[in-house]
Amino acid sequence: MGSLLAPACVVAILAATACASPDEPVPSTGGPSGDPSAISRSILRVGDVLVVVDPDVGSVSVLNPVTLEPIGRIDVGAEPRQLLDLGGGRLAVALHGGDEVVTVDVSTLSVVERQTVCLGPFGMTRRPSGTLVVACEFDGRVVELDSGAVRTLGAVPRVRTVALLGDDVVAASFVGTEARLWRLGLGGAVAVDPSLNGEADGRPSLATFSPTQLSALLPTPDGGLWLAMQLVDNGPGAGEPRSYGAVADGEPRVTPVVVRLGPDLMPTGPATYAVFDRGDRAFNAPSGLAFTRDGSLAVVHRSSGDLGVLEPEATAPATRVLASHRAGKGPGGVTIDPVTGHAFVDNAFDGSVTRIDLEGGDPPLTRLRSLPKRFSAAALAGRRTFHDARNVHLTPLAVVACSTCHPEGADDGLVWSLHAGAVTPRARRS
Repeated sequence: MGSLLAPACVVAILAATACASPDEPVPSTGGPSGDPSAISRSILRVGDVLVVVDPDVGSVSVLNPVTLEPIGRIDVGAEPRQLLDLGGGRLAVALHGGDEVVTVDVSTLSVVERQTVCLGPFGMTRRPSGTLVVACEFDGRVVELDSGAVRTLGAVPRVRTVALLGDDVVAASFVGTEARLWRLGLGGAVAVDPSLNGEADGRPSLATFSPTQLSALLPTPDGGLWLAMQLVDNGPGAGEPRSYGAVADGEPRVTPVVVRLGPDLMPTGPATYAVFDRGDRAFNAPSGLAFTRDGSLAVVHRSSGDLGVLEPEATAPATRVLASHRAGKGPGGVTIDPVTGHAFVDNAFDGSVTRIDLEGGDPPLTRLRSLPKRFSAAALAGRRTFHDARNVHLTPLAVVACSTCHPEGADDGLVWSLHAGAVTPRARRS
């Protein structure tokens, strides 16, 4: 069975740069390797409350999960983006706009600890010992917090997402010319180039695509990982000039991907699932993953503003999507209530949460939070438009948004071959 990552997407196994700590082991508060609860998200169901980040205003909101009404808000600092459950009602909060990981107590609505970690902390995971592993995007490294000390595990460019795989840490570069996965452990440095024929999806052309926006990793109980990202056809190829690909016959140049990785980090099974026909499967920019109560995959999409439910055992792209639900603007994360089975979606661009009953019965509920106004209404509208892959006045068949090539208004590190009318084709850095 063919795999689906582009040639630039290799997996590297790096040696850790520090030896084991001589300190006594820390009592375990974390889940085992393969525990989905041991990774960070932008929204979490914690005890009797729901907690979500407010990156625009530097706070964390605590909500009633039934009504989505606010219980309180905790001011934490510059651009909180991810939350990690530490147990006992305490959460670690990564401040992406600064250099700290903050610990908050949701029962007292207070900050109980601050630790300077690195520049641009984002995704987090925790070892069975309870120590935290943090992705530091702007430092380009992954660090471990052990008894107050900060140890570098390895250099990873533009890293945002981390997860455990056995004793090793798997990290994902968000964007770049060689956006990739990295395996950080003690086994030396080995690069693995997967086979690239795309046969599992019936699309050999995927072999020429570049991976970008590697946004989420989700551990599986049997020792694998799910990966969410985009594949983009940014280079010239046969039949150029082209625009956004032959969308009607299933060859778009922009393709969302959710793929299972085995213990060796090799992709297995189908990866694509979107259909760009203006329907409810026109997904764009997967940004968060969670398991539902029945073991299906819930996937939220930042640019199409929706949640898709995927069948993890499907053997073909056409049979992967079980359901699709509309959410708000700019979903950045999803969490599942283990008791009710409800999905809670963090709609980052309009400061709201959507509750979706994945098992039927209750109608969806979306509620805006009353937050301080840091940006003008025009600026917020511009951000929503920039990331909108649903508005057909802006994008053909919902296949692309401005943020496809310019994630979060920046660049994707890729060189694109573009063509418009009589203009001479050129390679331009997006």
